[in-house]
Amino acid sequence: MPEIPPEILRLAAEQTRELTNAEAIHVFATIKQTLEKLGLVGIITVDPKVQAQELTQSVGEEITRMIGQQKELESQFEELISAQHTLRQLPNKTKLRQNQTELQHVAEALRQSTKQLCRNLKDNPNVAENMAKVAAERQALSLLLSNALSELEVFRKITPIIESVLAQEAAKVQMEQTIEHERTTSSAVKQLRNDLKDEKSDHEEKARYTPTTHTSSA
Repeated sequence: MPEIPPEILRLAAEQTRELTNAEAIHVFATIKQTLEKLGLVGIITVDPKVQAQELTQSVGEEITRMIGQQKELESQFEELISAQHTLRQLPNKTKLRQNQTELQHVAEALRQSTKQLCRNLKDNPNVAENMAKVAAERQALSLLLSNALSELEVFRKITPIIESVLAQEAAKVQMEQTIEHERTTSSAVKQLRNDLKDEKSDHEEKARYTPTTHTSSA
C-alpha cells in the first residue's frame, strides 16, 4: 500500500472514535468474514491451470509456481490472523508475540511475492494487467483488514480503515483537480491556436486587399 501522508494520519486520528463492545464485536466479525471471503476469492479466481492456458508457454510454468506460492502465503496469513483472537485471551503473551512476528514475515513475503508476480506478468499482453491488479489489490486489502482487526482488539478502533478511506478520498480529489487543470490548460491552448489562426487569416485577408505601390520610371 502507498504511504499515507502525515496530514491524513492526523485527520484519521481525530475522526476515529472508540467503539462500544457491541459495535467492536460486530465489526470484528464482519472484517474477519471479509478476510475469509477474500481468501476464497483468491482460490477461485487464481487457478493455476486456467491461468497457464492463458499465459504464453515461456512464462506459464513460472507463473503457475508463483501463483501456488502466493496462495500458500495467503493461507498462512489467514491462519495467523484467525489464531490471534484465541492467543489474545491467554495470560501468557509469548505465543501472541510469536504470532505477530511470524505475521510480519508472512506479510512481507506476500508483498515480495506480489511484486515478483507483477514483474513476471508485465510482458504478457493478454492477462498480465488484470491479474497483477487483482493480486495487488486483494493482498493490499487483506493487509489493511488484518491491521484493522489487530487495532480493533486492542483499542476498539478501526483507524487503519479510516486512514485508507481518507487517503483514497484525497487521492480522488487530487486526480479530479489534475484532470480539471489539464482540461482547462487544453482548452486554453486550443483557444490560443484558434486566436492565432484567426489572426493569421485576418492578416492574409488584409494583405490581399492592400494596394501595391508601383514606382514610376522617369
